[in-house]
Amino acid sequence: MLYARALILNKQYADADKILSKIEVLPNEGATMGRQLYREAKLMLALKEMKAGKCSKALQYISDSRQWPERLGSGKPYDADIDTRLEDWMNYKCFVKIRNTNGAKQMLDNIIAYSLNIKIEGRPSVNNLISALALKQAGRGGEAEKLLNDVSSAHASNKIAEWTRAAYNGNASKLDVESNEDYEILQQLLD
Repeated sequence: MLYARALILNKQYADADKILSKIEVLPNEGATMGRQLYREAKLMLALKEMKAGKCSKALQYISDSRQWPERLGSGKPYDADIDTRLEDWMNYKCFVKIRNTNGAKQMLDNIIAYSLNIKIEGRPSVNNLISALALKQAGRGGEAEKLLNDVSSAHASNKIAEWTRAAYNGNASKLDVESNEDYEILQQLLD
């Protein structure tokens, strides 16, 4: 598993994906690393395809990233406990590019529905930026601003809350926090 992580850190996502497609991790309490690496590799491959204009291939990688292969050692949580805003936003971007308005609208609706259940007092997430962008795309910019204001107020000195707000306003500088796969992918989506 460490080898797959090293490949991901060296931006060798296809090689990491090959390793992760063969690896067997014994299930144990809190074993999430295998699934996280699997998801990150798939989403980075999707991002690469999106940048190359190959949305159908990207959509397949995004779909794959939503899977929870048992061989990676962790079971799938309840759907309500899974934050798929990043996957939905990447799907949205692809659907817009291929002019699938129904698919794009569905992805925005999914993100907004999840966003309505965000617990502001909980730990801030870079995915709150996706919620704000989805609300803005849906013509609900006021709600997007309120969400970001509420998170910023509840977590005044939190770097993620500050970055999310700055990125929403077009000032997405490099965030100096512990490695976060959603942040890495989202940062590249903003470029």
